[in-house]
Amino acid sequence: MNLLIVDDSVSMRKIIKNTLNQNLDKFSFSIEEIYESKDGAEAMQVLKENSKIDMILLDWIMPNMDGFEFLEIIEADENYKSIPVIMITTEGRKDEVVKAIKHGAKAYICKPFQQTELVKKVDDIYKKYCC
Repeated sequence: MNLLIVDDSVSMRKIIKNTLNQNLDKFSFSIEEIYESKDGAEAMQVLKENSKIDMILLDWIMPNMDGFEFLEIIEADENYKSIPVIMITTEGRKDEVVKAIKHGAKAYICKPFQQTELVKKVDDIYKKYCC
């Protein structure tokens, strides 16, 4: 499986990537590649260049193109709308969660998160939408 982590924080991308790599034995799939982007605009470029992205882990608050704008764009595009998205963000208000889910996010994780929560959500979403 190929994942795309979209977050403007280098340290948060590193935390997410390390969490995934340190828990490979807990997934029902194997990770082939983990791509990274600093915002939605760069993530769009990654999607265009890598047609095999299977899941996106997406922050909300980012410069240039935020996570919600990115989510709206891929949800409207036949090439990308089937890629499951997990929002991982500090935006934890109920209305924000509902907004993200209504616009295509398959799960929502609030920062800071527990490693076990991230691993479980990624595996659950994989089982439900990727196989």
